[in-house]
Amino acid sequence: MLPKKKDKICDICGVRPAIMNALVIQNGLQTILELCELDYMALDFLQKKSYGMGDYSSNDPLSELFDDSLDDEDVLPVTNISYVATQSKEFFELDKRMSDELKQIVIDSGDVALSYRKSVIDVEHLLYALLSDEIVVLLLDLIGVDKVEVRNAIDKSAEKREQYVFTTNPLKLPLSDTSVEVLQNALVNAKEYNSQKIEPEHVLMAVSEDPQSLAGSLLRGYGITAVALRRPELRVLR
Repeated sequence: MLPKKKDKICDICGVRPAIMNALVIQNGLQTILELCELDYMALDFLQKKSYGMGDYSSNDPLSELFDDSLDDEDVLPVTNISYVATQSKEFFELDKRMSDELKQIVIDSGDVALSYRKSVIDVEHLLYALLSDEIVVLLLDLIGVDKVEVRNAIDKSAEKREQYVFTTNPLKLPLSDTSVEVLQNALVNAKEYNSQKIEPEHVLMAVSEDPQSLAGSLLRGYGITAVALRRPELRVLR
């Protein structure tokens, strides 16, 4: 989940603090809402129940909480909303510029985050998923770094903690603020290379330049730096 400022209030209940953004269809119009934890869970549950989507079942532990409350407008005034996705507003703008390969990597990074029992996609999850891209792997090979070694290092170093995760669907797992910043920097890299789309290699460069993430430190430890990736002989064209 993306942490929100303390003064943000949920757009649905108007009472509880908002902790995430959701792109929704409300009364037939697409909009982005600031949501509290309960109303996010309610939207997710309602979509699964109404449309048979996701991982909803009659044995879902959330059914006991929500099944008898769906008609109570004071508790769950969400029946005029079709839940679409949970991400930041900045991510939705970046998504328009992403290549199909990168969009798949973002989805795959959600799977990685879920395997670590995390409710948000951090930069190390993005990096792990990036290592499945052939151009990214080629760049690492040219520098002399094995992708398996990098993945093993991520697996050993990345934080793993047991926590409740709202969904088992990677499409509904939001990116951390730092991950969004990395993608924004990747857009800058794409423009530098006159690319119409943000490609995985642009994200790799951005990760290597990130000063605050585990993934950035890890890459630099292997000599995978922005300077190294920008060497003329490493300019690989898609």
